[in-house]
Amino acid sequence: MPAVPNIRTEIKVVGDGIVNDIKVGKPASFQVLKSSGGGGVLSFAFEGPNQVEYVTKKLEDGIVEVTYMVKEAGHYEIKVYYQNIHVPGSPFVVHAIGERPKKEIPPELEEKIKKIKVYGKNLEYGKPLALNKVVIDCSESEIDKNELIVSMASPRRRASIINLEDNKDGTFVLTYKPTDPGMYKLNIEVQENHVPGSPFNVNVRGGSIAEYI
Repeated sequence: MPAVPNIRTEIKVVGDGIVNDIKVGKPASFQVLKSSGGGGVLSFAFEGPNQVEYVTKKLEDGIVEVTYMVKEAGHYEIKVYYQNIHVPGSPFVVHAIGERPKKEIPPELEEKIKKIKVYGKNLEYGKPLALNKVVIDCSESEIDKNELIVSMASPRRRASIINLEDNKDGTFVLTYKPTDPGMYKLNIEVQENHVPGSPFNVNVRGGSIAEYI
């Protein structure tokens, strides 16, 4: 019986977006070659100081182009998987330099953002696999739930489930549930402008979920 070709080992990842320094706030891209023919699935993960936005586009001959943009300087790992297994060369390490271009904030919005307060014991310390809560107080700023953008990032591939509950009094309860211990960054923004203190460094520490049940 002829050997089944290992498509994963034939996959190549090329492009400036994995070999050169990239710039914060500027699109970067790379291409995945020979990704078709085995019936498998490509997947991607980005790890670094902040969350990474990316889009994929299928081209001809099994080529997949990935375009991404980072919001913060630092080192990032780009992981490319085929059937949940790293392709040759993955993870790729890139360095982002520069700062995100600052948008002019209308004075009225800037004053509103300055009045937002964030507090709670889980703003500095959290527990893995537990519901950690933080209060976002917008009672003096007239900012509603739809204007708030919250996210959580980690140097490693760790998920964090986030929920935002409206208390109907100008305050909101942000609940996050990280999967593993480690240092996370909690981003709270209004129209892509960080609220005072954001991003917040959150130290998630502890053992298994059994400790918190």
